[in-house]
Amino acid sequence: MTKWPKKVKHRDKVLAKIYRPCAGRGSNRVAWCVSGKRMMKSFRTYGGKGGALEYAEALVPDLAKGSQVTALTPGQASDALAAFERLQRFYQSTGCRLTLLEAVSDCCEAMQKPPATPWARLWSGSWPPWRSCSGNRWPKLWRNSAKRRRN
Repeated sequence: MTKWPKKVKHRDKVLAKIYRPCAGRGSNRVAWCVSGKRMMKSFRTYGGKGGALEYAEALVPDLAKGSQVTALTPGQASDALAAFERLQRFYQSTGCRLTLLEAVSDCCEAMQKPPATPWARLWSGSWPPWRSCSGNRWPKLWRNSAKRRRN
């Protein structure tokens, strides 16, 4: 008989726990902490191939090594891979190599500075060249300063 929650250890240190299905949730859950955040993943089965126990036993050695890979959700991991692919295409076309941190830092700094264009162009959506910053998604600093200038 398994005592719940099942504690998965590495060298006598509990690094993950497996919770059984309960009334409100019909799945086995593996919970662990990495970088101060509690992460959780659900599984249909406890044992066997693709089960919660197999996942937890594979996860615990990575946690013991201090791997930060386990801190990423699947969506964040796919975003990171897509960003690395984009940086590789940028390097192939320009010969300029950037790290992911440099690219994100430069983008954030550029978005925090008000553009050297008339404010009317901001509202038309013609600036900036990237698509994710159009409409009312501009930083509040820019919107508020534009309103003050109109008055």
